[in-house]
Amino acid sequence: MMHDGWHWWMPFPGILWLLFVAVVIVGIVLLVRSRGEAPSSGSGQSAVDMLDERYARGEIDREDYLQRKDDLLTPREARTRQ
Repeated sequence: MMHDGWHWWMPFPGILWLLFVAVVIVGIVLLVRSRGEAPSSGSGQSAVDMLDERYARGEIDREDYLQRKDDLLTPREARTRQ
């Protein structure tokens, strides 16, 4: 009968343990998601925009420009069927 006052505390260690495990799992998921993102160029330009700029600066010729633009704009499945 000495421990009758402690019965209200009995569920808390289990709840605290589950809370700790949940926080660790959420932390791991957030870490994996943040590292899995593709690095951005920082300029916000698409690949086609960058290709247009290279062509405008004269870095690539017309044939190369048209081929690369077609590669970027044609879905991969359509290219493999050709």
